Amino acid sequence: AMAGNTAALNIEMMVNTGSSCFHHTAISFTGQLYGGRAFERMKMFIFYCICLSEVVVMTMALTALYFGPQLMLLFTKEPVVVDWGMQRMRAIFVFYFTHGFMQVFSGTMRGIGKSFAAFIIVLFCACVFRILWILFIFPHFHTLGGLLSCFPASWLLVATVSGIYLKIIFKKEL
Repeated sequence: AMAGNTAALNIEMMVNTGSSCFHHTAISFTGQLYGGRAFERMKMFIFYCICLSEVVVMTMALTALYFGPQLMLLFTKEPVVVDWGMQRMRAIFVFYFTHGFMQVFSGTMRGIGKSFAAFIIVLFCACVFRILWILFIFPHFHTLGGLLSCFPASWLLVATVSGIYLKIIFKKEL
């Protein structure tokens, strides 16, 4: 199980790069547009950034999932290891669209100078939430899928809370 998860995580990090680049793009562009007081352009940019992020991230995730067995063979030749890795990829990649939202919203918050709020949201909605998941939910779904489900659930939680926070900030300050 560990070898399969490790191999799948290496593949996942390649997909994560696609998501991460939109996080950094959001920081740069929203920072420039916010500083230039081009708020309508900033809102339009965020929309386009989310759309592009979703296209890139889901294309990469679904491609990696489709070619998963072949990609896993780069790391191992053992069928049982490939099977464990594919379990991880199926549990994670189908929901990777939530990761794109999380990255863009978090980057937007940092770009407009709300870095501490972004930190607090990620700390509680990702880190603390995952610990609580392991303590209270995982015992009822004691499978690899039950454990890995905490990742997309936490991404969705971070994206939702960040989106609500941004909506409130935009109403108050823009």
